[in-house]
Amino acid sequence: MTDNPSSLQRALIDLAHTGDFDLLTFEHRNVLTNEITDRSKNAYFQAWQQDRSSIPIKTCNHVADVALSNLETGDDPLLAITDSGCFEPHTPYYEAREIAQAMIAAEIPPYPDTPSVTAAQVECLQETLTEMLCDKLYEQDTSSAKDIFSSFDRAEIVFLLAPPGHALDATISSTRPWFDYRGLTVCDNLVHALAALGYTVSAYRAHSGNRNSSSPEWSKSRLKRPSFTRPSQPLCTLEQLKEMIENSCSQHFLICLYAIVPVSQIFGLDLSKPITFSDASIATYNPFSGTFHDAARIQNVTVPPKMGRLISPHRWYAPEDICGLVQRYYHGELSQHGIDAERYRGDRIAA
Repeated sequence: MTDNPSSLQRALIDLAHTGDFDLLTFEHRNVLTNEITDRSKNAYFQAWQQDRSSIPIKTCNHVADVALSNLETGDDPLLAITDSGCFEPHTPYYEAREIAQAMIAAEIPPYPDTPSVTAAQVECLQETLTEMLCDKLYEQDTSSAKDIFSSFDRAEIVFLLAPPGHALDATISSTRPWFDYRGLTVCDNLVHALAALGYTVSAYRAHSGNRNSSSPEWSKSRLKRPSFTRPSQPLCTLEQLKEMIENSCSQHFLICLYAIVPVSQIFGLDLSKPITFSDASIATYNPFSGTFHDAARIQNVTVPPKMGRLISPHRWYAPEDICGLVQRYYHGELSQHGIDAERYRGDRIAA
């Protein structure tokens, strides 16, 4: 409450008559501004806040997709989430309306005790004050879209062990009309995925018995060497890789790391630097036809940007939808603490 109620009352009556804050005298504008500021400071309002129930994983997948798309272009992922329509921010209308009613009740007696102000003018005054108070509460609000999410709100994350470009162009194929470990097409995509797992084509050929000719996909030159260093320790065994491929249920597939992570950990990622998974599953995955099979699980594995691409399965078939996974088993965390992208050599961090 202002120290000069009579000044506030005159300002309120003036506003009731004009209906326009900008038409008030400088003194009255100043009195109302100070009063609204003081009362707003004592009001609790957050546009973005957690609900009591957890957010469904499908919604979190959508959020992760929006965030990653904007991180790739260098835009603010939180602003993108605000504009995505995934969530509606809370409005301060009801808080502002209560404050406006209290101001009017304290300063202007009900009509007809104040003959200079009609009941209709008081009603319009209340709406004008409510609008002004809403603006002030929004202005003072420090919450962001990140505040919606708790550590229990998780999204599916897939790190494709594949060359740059669209996932469809990065698939590995079988030369036979079924998913055959021995019959894979030896191409750049396979070279890349094997290197990311810690293997060479020669090691794969020796284990599988593959005798197919090398067939680069985009040129007649030799197969490309990976632009990253193979992990010093393979991420899985070749027997596990064989199991994944022979259960891939698709003639075309990608090899990936998969985890269900707190969606809030995605917002602060720098996609130009390596990312560490505390826990991840290695799997074959076809996001287009909807197949997924994991056969190995690793801890504390760091992947550099040149090794692949981090995506959300929101736009395609998600592993959880495909398999009805026990989600908790696939929980993991993402971090980038203390990782130097220039010094990273692709070594797997010991579990």
